Amino acid sequence: MTERYTTYSGYLRERYGRAVYRIGVDAHFTCPNRTGGRGGCVFCDEVAARAVYQEGVGGNPSDLEGRIRSVKDQIARGRTFIERRYGSARFSLYFQAHTNTYDSIENLKRIYQGGLAEGPFVELIVSTRPDCITTEVADLLASFKDQVQAVVVELGLESGDEASLDLLGRNHDVASYRRSVGLLRSAGIGVYTHIMLGLPYEDPPAAVRTARLLNEVGTDGVKIHDLHVLRDTVLETWYESGEVTVASSERHLASLVTFLRHLDPSIVVVRLVCETPRHRRVAPRSPTPKQRIITRLAALLEEGGYRQGDML
Repeated sequence: MTERYTTYSGYLRERYGRAVYRIGVDAHFTCPNRTGGRGGCVFCDEVAARAVYQEGVGGNPSDLEGRIRSVKDQIARGRTFIERRYGSARFSLYFQAHTNTYDSIENLKRIYQGGLAEGPFVELIVSTRPDCITTEVADLLASFKDQVQAVVVELGLESGDEASLDLLGRNHDVASYRRSVGLLRSAGIGVYTHIMLGLPYEDPPAAVRTARLLNEVGTDGVKIHDLHVLRDTVLETWYESGEVTVASSERHLASLVTFLRHLDPSIVVVRLVCETPRHRRVAPRSPTPKQRIITRLAALLEEGGYRQGDML
């Protein structure tokens, strides 16, 4: 079956000639949305996006040197896990958990350098928020381009609708996303955008509006997150009271088809569904496995004669 959307695995093999795997690390950052009494996004728990194989990482080092040692230890752990599972010898370094540009420039430089020293790495990937990208941050990230083949920033947008950003408690707007993409692209840094499908009160055209925003700003990739409910979050309270529901796999697939058909085909689809561990998740309690989603999506696109971007 011919691929009808631009897959991440296909992109990596075309660019680098073979599979490349991410080593996700938690550098013990926090988030501006958790400080100052704002409480964080309604969907986010304390663990944030830490890789499953790093869930045994202990504590929160109080000093910079401790954080750097932790990153180095996690890289060794991640490399061992991935080599055992996939047999790969090519890796990207992925600063994954929380807001990985939320610190002083000097601390960021030391942390990134400490991680890259454990290489070689194909890419440096940094996950953050749109309101935590400045010219100084972009320049710092660009300074590492001679150590890797690409520097990429993952920006958590979630939705192109301002009302949804307010509901989620994001405390940033679409304009800040546009500004951060512009700063990063001017510095020669790749951009992947995180979005959520199935958000409360969003109608089906919301996915189309978000796709059009991504096309307009020229993001290089997109990571798609189906709405799910984590323990000890505001969203859990809403879910338990019946205020919100989560999409069935079929509804998520329908949203994926709509979104992809309006997405520029040059944009790499990095992720289609989230895989939060069961012990952290309230709903859906028995999600459809990722591979089944991928297989079913391919069949729906084939059956309909659809392709990424065919509605542009």
